[in-house]
Amino acid sequence: MLGLLILLGWMEKNPKRPVSLARTALLALACCLFMETVTIYLALAALAVLVWAWFFCRDRLPGALALALGSWLGAAIMFLSPGYAQTGSDTRSVGLELARDNLHRIVTDTFVLPVVATALISFLLVWLLRRQGCPWWKLWGGVLGLVHLVCLFFAVGDLFRTESLYSDGQLILGLLMAAVWLITLLQWRGGTAKIRILLLALSLCVLNGPLLFVSPVGPRNLFCGYVVLMLVAGELYTCARTQGLKSMNWLRFPLAGACVLLVALYACNFTVYHQRLEYAWEQVEAGAQSVTLPLVPFNGWVTNEFPGKGDISYLVYRQSPWDVSFTFVPWELDG
Repeated sequence: MLGLLILLGWMEKNPKRPVSLARTALLALACCLFMETVTIYLALAALAVLVWAWFFCRDRLPGALALALGSWLGAAIMFLSPGYAQTGSDTRSVGLELARDNLHRIVTDTFVLPVVATALISFLLVWLLRRQGCPWWKLWGGVLGLVHLVCLFFAVGDLFRTESLYSDGQLILGLLMAAVWLITLLQWRGGTAKIRILLLALSLCVLNGPLLFVSPVGPRNLFCGYVVLMLVAGELYTCARTQGLKSMNWLRFPLAGACVLLVALYACNFTVYHQRLEYAWEQVEAGAQSVTLPLVPFNGWVTNEFPGKGDISYLVYRQSPWDVSFTFVPWELDG
């Protein structure tokens, strides 16, 4: 996603020199090699940019071609990798029948649980409507306020669960939020910024759309959508600042604290993972036919492993099963 943001800046400058075109193509290729949702999004976005440049702005055609060639080559490398030949042979699957359950996950993880990002967007939309004198701003502010209170309740409860809940209630809550956002956006006289936000909303659909039909779908798959939400918030904040909204620089401190906490959590997860991996290899090298591994010592923040995951990883990414089985036991502290 960081690469995509850099590409946005480069494409806005309309690259034409050979060096600029080459770096655009190479960065687009690199962005396609990490996560499938970004790969699909970038391939489709490159097609849209190419069509637009061809029919409406030939001056931007060289940059559009470079973006398309890099994106499509990266997509080919990603999806022709050996792991995709094993789809359906493990816990991963593809099918229309997955759409209903996955819709619950997508809506919950995109709208319900990211309470800070969504509340910021709602506040800015309502503030802009109030600023332009729209008589509906109190109604939409009241509806969104109630929605965010319930979302906060779900988000706090989610901190104490091993896995998130994906109920019909959360689906309705998220869809209601999205619907009110769309109404307020249409009522807002935002000019070019309004068009940019509508395009970002379309980007969110393109990013999350393919996830309806694949499994498994987890929060990490929806991080890209979270970045899009923050871009929407940034666009709205820029507009609000030009219309008199006071600076929200105080937000930098809680956000910096959240980043430190996130890094600390991942550092703990990283340390435990490598300790267990080394322990597993010690047992394999000693000739063990069954590897015993402790479960992660806390239920929140990460999902504990399940038997067979080691075999699955080797089957998918190495095209051969590992010749050992796994037994998971509760974590025990020495002493």
